[in-house]
Amino acid sequence: MRKSLLICAIIIVSASVIAQDAGIKDIQSQASRGGVDDTAKKLNKAWKIGGNFSLNVGQGGSRNWAAGAEKFSLSLATYANLYANRKVGKWSWDNTLDLGYAFVNTSSQGVRKNDDKIDLFSKLGRAISKTLNLSTVANFRSQFRDGFDYNYLGKGYKRRTSGFMAPAYVTFAPGIDWRPKSNFSIFISPAAARFVLVTDKPKSYLFQAGIIPNDAGFEMPLSAYYGVDPDRQVRFELGGFLSMNYTR
Repeated sequence: MRKSLLICAIIIVSASVIAQDAGIKDIQSQASRGGVDDTAKKLNKAWKIGGNFSLNVGQGGSRNWAAGAEKFSLSLATYANLYANRKVGKWSWDNTLDLGYAFVNTSSQGVRKNDDKIDLFSKLGRAISKTLNLSTVANFRSQFRDGFDYNYLGKGYKRRTSGFMAPAYVTFAPGIDWRPKSNFSIFISPAAARFVLVTDKPKSYLFQAGIIPNDAGFEMPLSAYYGVDPDRQVRFELGGFLSMNYTR
């Protein structure tokens, strides 16, 4: 009788161990699936596509209020970092897009944004050796929404100081790209062209015609803060350009 019970117990324990082992193996196989590589293979073997997205929320408060603390604060921040790279023969094309927007709401100042960016970087190159490429870079930077000076003239006036395409920076740079490793590169251009644009209401005065009431002064047009003529809405610059990229 004891032997029969012992044999039954061994069979039950063995079956349990086998079932558990299969379950663990299934979990391990699910966890080991690649993210970026699998996505790239499903879409197109020549493309490597991936990125990160984050959403951060914070809330704070202070009951026994003291200087430097807020009775209530709520912050929200979103970020996206995306990339799409392709290599065919001696040709390579690398693209990155960084997006970010964040705001904070406090009991003393209300809602104000504290981050806002659009940054698109694209590099097309052709290999001339194992570590050197002849490349061309294009870069676009701007923002999503308007920014403000909340104490203009020191009198508490709210004046618009920036916005989408106000300003925007567009850069074109031919040069040499040095890639000693697949995840590290240094791009150098001796002569890069950059355009500074302020096309969204380039004057954008707070007071009508830019004349400050009860004062002999005049407002500067919005574009003047970025060295751009409001009538032309664009400024051309020429200079050197350096870009370093490291991915891990």
